[in-house]
Amino acid sequence: MPPDDILENGVDGDGDGRVSLNTSAPDALMSEQNAQPSGLAHGWTLD
Repeated sequence: MPPDDILENGVDGDGDGRVSLNTSAPDALMSEQNAQPSGLAHGWTLD
């Protein structure tokens, strides 16, 4: 994830007050999920 994306989409998934993608799996996973476009925003439905 490029630095600009980390600033925009980074999530503190483990609650330690920092976004640490290299040392925290919860931070990395939640940040990546936050950066992904929602399928619902692209016309997908839950049917």
